[in-house]
Amino acid sequence: MALAIAIGSATAGVLTARLGYRVSFAILALIIGLSSLISTTLPETLGERSSEKGVNSWRLLGEFKYNVFTGLWLIFFLYLALGIMVGGLASSLVKEELVDERSARMITGIGFGLSSIVASVFFFIHGKMMLKAGPQKVAAYSSIISFSAFLLGIVVRTPGVQLGTLGAFGIALSGLMLASTLLVTEVPKEVRGTSVGL
Repeated sequence: MALAIAIGSATAGVLTARLGYRVSFAILALIIGLSSLISTTLPETLGERSSEKGVNSWRLLGEFKYNVFTGLWLIFFLYLALGIMVGGLASSLVKEELVDERSARMITGIGFGLSSIVASVFFFIHGKMMLKAGPQKVAAYSSIISFSAFLLGIVVRTPGVQLGTLGAFGIALSGLMLASTLLVTEVPKEVRGTSVGL
C-alpha cells in the first residue's frame, strides 16, 4: 500500500504538468475500472444468516468501542489533514506570494511524493516501535514530529522548508495509519471485518 501511494503521488504531479488533467483523470478512471472488474471475481462469503450475525457483530464490537473509535478518529484526522493539504496547499503558496502557480503545484506534487516515500520507510520503523511502545505512543510521537514541522513551515516560508514539512508529514502519515489499523483490528475475528470496514 505504501509503495502504491508513493508511486501515485510521485508521478501525479509530473503527469499532470506534462500531459494535463484529462490524461491523469483517464488513468484514474482506468485504475478504478480495473479495481471494479477485479472485485467481481472475488468469491461471495455471506452465509444465509448474515443479517443475524451482523447484529451480533455490533454487540460484540461494542465491547471494544474505545479502541475502535480511537482508531477511527486517528484515520479521520489524518484524511482531514490530507484533504486540507490537497485542496489548499498550492493555492495558499500562491496567495502568500511565495511562488508562482506552476511552482506551487510542483511543490505540492513533489512534496506528497516525498511524504509517501518517507511514510514507506517509517511504516517499517513504526511497526517495530509499536511492538514495544504500543499504538497510542507511536501515534503521539509521529503527530508531534509532524506538528513541529508544520509550525516550522509557518515561521520559515521557503519552498525548501515546505517540501521538508511535507516530507515530515510522512512520519505522521505512517504512524497514524498504522496505529489506526492496529487499533481497529485488535478485536475478535468475528467482528474484525466490521471494525475495519468502519
